Amino acid sequence: MIVTHIKTKTHTHYCGRASSYTGIGLDCSILGNPYLMRDQSGTERDRVIAQYRVQLNRWRIQDSEEWKTLISLPHNAVLGCFCHPKACHCDVLAAAFNWHHTN
Repeated sequence: MIVTHIKTKTHTHYCGRASSYTGIGLDCSILGNPYLMRDQSGTERDRVIAQYRVQLNRWRIQDSEEWKTLISLPHNAVLGCFCHPKACHCDVLAAAFNWHHTN
C-alpha cells in the first residue's frame, strides 16, 4: 500500500474529506481524517495526525466498519489525499494496514 497526492498519480482509494477542489467533486471517505488543522504549521499537522492515530487504534480495538474497510483493501491499493507528500493521516493508514497484514 502506498500514498500519493490525489492529483499527481492514479489512486485507487480517496481517503480525504468531501471536496470540490478544482472541480474534482470527491465524496467523503470513511477513512478521512475528521480532525481539522487550525493552521498549516508542522506542529498542527502532527497534532491532527496523532489524533487520527489514536482514533484508528480505537477503531481497531472495536473492530469497527472503518477498520474493516481499511484491512479489506487490496495490498496494491494506492491511497489518494491532498496532503501528500507532506505528512498525512494516510501514512498512518498505510502503516496500520501493513502492520495488520504482517502480524
